[in-house]
Amino acid sequence: VYWALSTGLLHDGSLKVDGNFITDFEPFYPVFLAVTRWVVGDHVLIVQVFQTLIASLGSVFLFRLAQLLTGSTMVAVTSALLFAVDPLLVKQAFGASELALAAAMVLAFAYCFSAATTIVGMSLTGSLLGVLILTRSMTLPIVLCATSILVIERRRKAAIAFAVGVFVVVAPLVLRNQSVNGSWLPDSHRLNFKYV
Repeated sequence: VYWALSTGLLHDGSLKVDGNFITDFEPFYPVFLAVTRWVVGDHVLIVQVFQTLIASLGSVFLFRLAQLLTGSTMVAVTSALLFAVDPLLVKQAFGASELALAAAMVLAFAYCFSAATTIVGMSLTGSLLGVLILTRSMTLPIVLCATSILVIERRRKAAIAFAVGVFVVVAPLVLRNQSVNGSWLPDSHRLNFKYV
């Protein structure tokens, strides 16, 4: 399905399959595939290798996050190595799924959120979280948690900049889904909630 959505993006710039607008899935992974295919062509293996390289950046961000939080290079190296050799993460990095990219983005977000000291940095961190939400919308609750942390720390301007960064990135998806299917979230979430 993701490959078909990326084909729609390459052909007419929209998330369509067989001429029908699709709102079942988050848009970032199909966009990632479309951009990668535009650069390297329709070579599945090359696209998978590129995806694996991007997903491996999770080790770099986990290293930086662990070092920032603990101050220990040994803890940082151990954390990064464990991430790099985790069998499930290795399998997902090469698979036709957004999970490995989302894992790397979660770590990038956690590092940037912990390291950001300026209003601009916090706004960019919010934008990064917005991209993560466009990859896996189940990460949406992080917005509330992160904003609450900033408010509790009395960093109100940073909280506003963060929330605005998320909003600017996520709002186009919400507007598109609302116009196509009347829902803010991808259709898959409505199906999941139906069975709860």
